[in-house]
Amino acid sequence: MDEKQLYRQEYYKKHIRNLMKKNRLHSFRIKEIFSIYFPKKNEKILDIGCGAGVFSFELARRGFDVIGIDYSEDAIRLCKNLAERFNLNNAEFIKEDAMSMGIKSDSFDVIYAADFFEHLTLPAFNRVIKEIHRVMKINGKLIIWSPYPDHWIEQLKKRNILLKQDKSHFGLDYIKDISSYLEKNGFEVKKKEFAPTHLFIIGVIEGVLLKIPLFRRRIKILAVKK
Repeated sequence: MDEKQLYRQEYYKKHIRNLMKKNRLHSFRIKEIFSIYFPKKNEKILDIGCGAGVFSFELARRGFDVIGIDYSEDAIRLCKNLAERFNLNNAEFIKEDAMSMGIKSDSFDVIYAADFFEHLTLPAFNRVIKEIHRVMKINGKLIIWSPYPDHWIEQLKKRNILLKQDKSHFGLDYIKDISSYLEKNGFEVKKKEFAPTHLFIIGVIEGVLLKIPLFRRRIKILAVKK
């Protein structure tokens, strides 16, 4: 299957439901991602692989100008419709392939890649990192939020036990490997941490046990362009 065929309107339904309801998952994700880096006033922000626009809309609601890009036509169409519905003129959405962006070099201060890199094969990952480095200003910040491969939920999905395997997750990777790729491509890793699941009681337990790979739900990375 062509991986681009996965990202049709049907794929984004659950993300839109989370956006509309602002449930625990939505709130937890926003809080954790902002804990990695919260943008400063007047910083130019790019939301790469924006999907249903969840993070772009949150930034726009907080008064930031943000550009969201995705190579899915359905995703961009949905985002534009939602931006109009929410009356968020400071959120712009453009159809772009992150491996070859039609964006000028040295354009952005901050780039968020939330739940994005796990959707890439390794060759695509390396191409995207080079493009991110190109479009980012010197000392610009890259924020990565991605599932951890050894977490028990990912292990169940991998084996189709109780949970269905996510066919869009081509590139689950480890924090040390992602950090290594970044450093080889002109970034300095400033922060690398793990986050527990958003599930309340389980999340509290996992927060205490983050040293054990089985309980690391998400990877959190802050990297700076040298």
